[in-house]
Amino acid sequence: MCLRACSLTTERENTMPVKRRGKWYGRKSVNGMRKEKQFPTKKDALAWELMMQSALSTQKEDGIVLSVFLGNYLTSCETRGQSEKHVKEKERAYTTFMKNTKTGLTPVTDITYDLVERALNHIAKTVSPHRANVHRKLLVAAWNWGIKAHDLPPKNPFSVDSYKVDKTEKYIPPIDDFWTLVDSVKPHEQRLLLTFLYTGSRRNEILSLKWKDVDFNKNIVWLETRKRRGGGVHRDAVPMVDALKEALQEQRLETGLQGFVFINPSTSQPYSPFTKLMNGWCSEAQIKPFNFHAIRHLSASILADKGYSLPDIQKLLRHKAVTTTAHYLHSLGMTSLDLEGAFDRPVKKQKVSEMVNRTEKRVNEIACD
Repeated sequence: MCLRACSLTTERENTMPVKRRGKWYGRKSVNGMRKEKQFPTKKDALAWELMMQSALSTQKEDGIVLSVFLGNYLTSCETRGQSEKHVKEKERAYTTFMKNTKTGLTPVTDITYDLVERALNHIAKTVSPHRANVHRKLLVAAWNWGIKAHDLPPKNPFSVDSYKVDKTEKYIPPIDDFWTLVDSVKPHEQRLLLTFLYTGSRRNEILSLKWKDVDFNKNIVWLETRKRRGGGVHRDAVPMVDALKEALQEQRLETGLQGFVFINPSTSQPYSPFTKLMNGWCSEAQIKPFNFHAIRHLSASILADKGYSLPDIQKLLRHKAVTTTAHYLHSLGMTSLDLEGAFDRPVKKQKVSEMVNRTEKRVNEIACD
């Protein structure tokens, strides 16, 4: 069922039983949701339809039903420019709630705290406490919107207590593992990994990067993100250090200046945001697996080790909301030179045993002379 269609679907007042394979089926469709039940005779099926119609009429008098309310909210989210990904996540959560509680045709004001808590407890036990918290947050947002849009009571029945989630430390690969991975992949894959490292960017920001957003003259990479309040698209300027510029210029020779910067050779299309390439690459390199987002954390840790201040790191990672002037490089408080050398590949230290062996060999050569 598409919840967003519920806000536009009108009730079919006159439905008639149908006969299939010798059985009669009563049908009732309301707000885009079809209910159907089997009966031995047409008379019984028709009586059930009339009973359902009476119940639905009573519900309509009591107020808007939950499926229509949530459909209206999703339509509002789309109108206000929220990303398709975020709207679909909300729709999945709302559909799950109505399916588990059978409340699609229930007046929204009849939703109770106990009902919500039982539904979220089920998700916490069968899926995870984290997933229950996500559903809770999305349901709370819908009701808060309804307070303004539908004059719902200010007491939010979805505001149950949050579930305790065990915090696990994010895995940040050692810098040596990152360079081991770079050495093991193909040249165009190396350039992809280096772009993640030098920009400290999010996965989708790089996988959706286009050549029009790369300014070689001003040494700037413009990144688009929806990770801001309201879900609108924001463009942030990130400095292009010399090593990144060299990598992107090599990439340009391979792909040209049209379309996306990084293309999957096997599909001739941009990489999917759900790609699992990193697992395969790490396995072939024989290192502990990590994902693209872990490289973002690695970039931050490298800058911290180099002595960069926390405000400078936050500016590069773009964690805070930006103003119009922040779209220009100087507003970031750094130039491309500020980061020069920050991500240079470390020179591997020679093992003591190797140094001793070479020293002894040289001493013997001198003695022989």
